[in-house]
Formats: sequence, C-alpha cells, structure tokens
Amino acid sequence: MYVESLMQIGFTEKEAQIYLMLLRIGPAPASLLAKRVGMKRVTTYSVLESLSERGVVSFEEMKNGRRYVPHDPECLLYGIEKQYSEVQFKMEVAKSCINQLQNVGTESVSSSRKTILHYGKKAVQRLLEEKIHFNEKLFVVFAGFGNKSSSTELLQQILLQFEKNSLKKTSIIVPEKFFERAGQTFKLSLCLKGDLSNSMSGDLLLQGDRLIFLSNKETSIHAMQMDDVLYSRFVRDVLLTPFISS
Repeated sequence: MYVESLMQIGFTEKEAQIYLMLLRIGPAPASLLAKRVGMKRVTTYSVLESLSERGVVSFEEMKNGRRYVPHDPECLLYGIEKQYSEVQFKMEVAKSCINQLQNVGTESVSSSRKTILHYGKKAVQRLLEEKIHFNEKLFVVFAGFGNKSSSTELLQQILLQFEKNSLKKTSIIVPEKFFERAGQTFKLSLCLKGDLSNSMSGDLLLQGDRLIFLSNKETSIHAMQMDDVLYSRFVRDVLLTPFISS
C-alpha cells in the first residue's frame, strides 16, 4: 500500500521500496538495503543516488563506507511544493513567451485581427506593463473608478508607476461623480467629465490600434487584448466621441 502511495506522487517502484526500507530499519549501508529488498547492489546505488537528488535521503561517511539516512516523511511535502513552485514559474515564463511570440510573424499576419485573453492578476499586470507606452496617445476609461474594483485598482497602480510627465499624454475618463477624486489622483493627466455609467463592469484602454478591456471575474481579473484597426477606430471615433477629442 505504501509503495503504491509513493508511486502516485512520482516515485518509481524501486525508489519507494528503498525509501520505505530505510524508514523501517533506519540508517543503513547500500549492501544491507540491497539484501533486504532483494535488489542488485549496483541498482541499489543508482536508486539511492536518485533519492538523494529528490532530497529524501542523505548519507554519512563511515569508516567502513557510506551509510544512508532517510529524511522525515514530511520532506515529501516540501519536494512537492518545490515542484509546484517550479511549475508555476514555468507557467509564467510560458505566458510571457506566448505574449512575445504573438508579435512574431510576417507583416500580413501582424496586421490582421488578433484577440488574446489573459487570466489572473499577474498575467494582466505583465500585459499592462509590456503593452502600455507613452509615445502615442493613451485613452483610459475607468468605468469602475471609485468602486474599489480589483481591475481598476490594478490599472491605477500601473499608471501611477510611470513618470508623471508621461501621464500628460494620457486621457483619463471617469464617471462624473468621481471626477474630482480622479483629478487629485492623476494631477498631470487630462481627466474629462462625462456621463459614464458602470454598465461596462470593467475598464478600457485604447492606444493606437490596440484595445485592452479589463474585467473582474469572481475573485480574479481577466483582460481581453484586441489588435484591430477597424474596431479600435470604431471605439475611439464612435463610442468615446462624447468624452474625448482626438
């Protein structure tokens, strides 16, 4: 039963047998372990080396040779936590690579419509940090300003990280009742009044031909990135006309 349980968390059958035997009899040389589990000594050494790399077994140098020492079973949890952290790191790196690779391709491909979804606060934060720049006009529609929306708070934090001079190229649009507060927060930006409702249930960024819509999904934040000339022009020239002047 114990062997099968260890195999379910990544041990091989031989690794599980050796580790369990060490737990039963305590520190022991490879020769004794090989005899107890009925395994060739060469194979036993190879398995012990693998267990050492896992961090569940160590060894002591004795006068008559090495003696292998099992670690407390709690170390199994540490190993899984380490693997989980490594997977999380690889996931973040993979997402970053995907975002960068989206921009690789021929001119005809890059000019076509692209819609990319980003899930979770870290992914959305990285998207904003990578995609927002100030060499052209940036329009920010804070539909949820003043309502303590998590997407609004994240977007506000990102904008305030930039140099204040950069905000001069930013038009920030907020619901009229929060106009004064927005003016205090973004002192050097152009805050425009408007009868803006919160029906969007999110926040919108428009820069050039890129449109990013942030929304709150339960406890997480999602972002939809759309690179489309016609759609971005429609949003700017039609939907936002009452609030902005190009």
